[in-house]
Amino acid sequence: MGYKVTMDQLKKKGGKRTWKPAASAPKDRGILVDIGYPWPLSCRWDAEAGKWAIAMLNFETANESGEARNVWWETEYEIEIKGWIDLPDLPPAA
Repeated sequence: MGYKVTMDQLKKKGGKRTWKPAASAPKDRGILVDIGYPWPLSCRWDAEAGKWAIAMLNFETANESGEARNVWWETEYEIEIKGWIDLPDLPPAA
């Protein structure tokens, strides 16, 4: 079973998670950020680069069935983020 969350779901008032101002983002741990995409992205401050390092999962499809081929991670750097939230807690091990 997969886990999917959209930016609209995270922005709803009264939920467990609300976006915090970008200026308050911690630079000592991983977080989820809003950079304008319709989904949150995993991120951490890169002190050497002086930018936010965003982990981007990419893939190519090889056929019409949408099967993922050539899957890879890419690091993108952003100077500004729009907001942030803590990473969610992991569910208990089965």
